[in-house]
Amino acid sequence: HYIRSFLSVTVAAGGTGKTAVTLAEAMAMATGRDLLGQETERQRVWVWNLEDPIEELHRRLAAICIHYNLSYSDYADYLFVNSGRDSQLILAQQVGNSAVLTPVVETVIDYIKEYNIDVIIVDPFVSSHRLSENDNTAMDLVVKAWGRIAEQAKCSVELVHHVRKAQQGQASSYGDARGASALTDAARHVRRLMRMNPDEARTAGIDEDQAFRYTREADSKDNLAPPSLDDSWRQMKSVDLPNGDNVGVVEAWAWPDAFSDVDVRDLGRVKNIVSEGEYREDVRAANWVGHAVAEALELDINEKGTRGQIKSVMRTWLANKEFKIVERIDPKSRKKRTFVEAIFNSQPEETL
Repeated sequence: HYIRSFLSVTVAAGGTGKTAVTLAEAMAMATGRDLLGQETERQRVWVWNLEDPIEELHRRLAAICIHYNLSYSDYADYLFVNSGRDSQLILAQQVGNSAVLTPVVETVIDYIKEYNIDVIIVDPFVSSHRLSENDNTAMDLVVKAWGRIAEQAKCSVELVHHVRKAQQGQASSYGDARGASALTDAARHVRRLMRMNPDEARTAGIDEDQAFRYTREADSKDNLAPPSLDDSWRQMKSVDLPNGDNVGVVEAWAWPDAFSDVDVRDLGRVKNIVSEGEYREDVRAANWVGHAVAEALELDINEKGTRGQIKSVMRTWLANKEFKIVERIDPKSRKKRTFVEAIFNSQPEETL
């Protein structure tokens, strides 16, 4: 996501934890530590948070250090932090009817060069200018200024931006970034942070009221490489500070492996049970194939997360042609239904 000499953008709805994510990434790069499941070389990172006071940034960074057992010496001279409450960072503003750049552009370039900054993170982008977000020409001016900073200073520029509210019944994507499209059009890589939805929580065996703690990257725009099909999940953990405050810190989170306790012998038992009965594909059916899986694996199908695990396992087995979907008349309803049948290379065995 962070690419030297290029502009990158993170878009997310409010409360998604985008600041927590970028601060953890900043600390990972400044220390050269694998904090979020991604290897990184040590980089000099300059964080410009244009919303929070410096005290809040100190609290967040202290929580990261406590959670990951880091000391000041681990990031000294590699992490630079500024608050917009103390000094503004305005690259462009409206003068009469025209949008114009300010001398800050050259000042930022000179500072990055002087201190050998590798990455600059600006959170949020909207506070780095005084222009109309919906004016594409004006946005193009300030976005290209950030692009020039990345190119001339040979650093990675990360801009954090909000998304507009999605219409009812529609999911948001990076294309829903608030304001004109010039920002996302100019960026070399755009990622969208999304919260875990209730269906995903149920599948993962997580209480729905705790789903807000989990986020993933999705709908990425990547002009250098094909978009990844793998989601990057993170979990927000609560960290207690010595003064009694509680601060959220993100850490890497792996989706539960549906096959962690399943082997080929389990597959054989499921096949044998399925071959001896009539099992439907429809999860709502009383004779859903999941019941056969639960019986073979000795699972409680009513336990939270079990149905999601079973569906994940069956999707894999179907894709690997261990089972097949067939359509035929249901003898009970006299209607066409889809059933699941086991595929054997030989005759079913009583035990496997």
